[in-house]
Amino acid sequence: MSELTLTLLRLGLLVALWLFVFGVLSTLRRDLFAEATRPSRRTPVAPRTRSRLHPRRGAHLVVALADGSTRRIGLGDEPITFGTADDNTVVLDDDFTSGHHARIVRRERGWVIEDLGSTNGTWVERRRITAAAPISDGMHVRVGRTEIVVGA
Repeated sequence: MSELTLTLLRLGLLVALWLFVFGVLSTLRRDLFAEATRPSRRTPVAPRTRSRLHPRRGAHLVVALADGSTRRIGLGDEPITFGTADDNTVVLDDDFTSGHHARIVRRERGWVIEDLGSTNGTWVERRRITAAAPISDGMHVRVGRTEIVVGA
């Protein structure tokens, strides 16, 4: 091979390598930051077939912790917070949970769950929420790797 051909092959390989690196970085940037920067156009709404949680019916949460145990928590007037920080109502030992991950609060028509700017998000019925979302009897909520089932 001539010296010119060898130089062009080296240059082509170098360009292909840099294109690959920029492609990987572009994909990572899109995957990591797209959810945080793109506002949601609608808030997930509970299906009509489920009954709303009524404040006087003894509504509760069943929390499946990472160690395999479950914990039942009654819903009252006080907010319930989830996270790894010690000042939360439910302290979670979960690597995928933020210090102050999510909060359940009582509103006029029942309870809603809010994500508190967590890294991995709060999921209601397999949909990531970006604003306060109402919760109903039988709904499944995921905070990190922790599963929460809403009951009445």
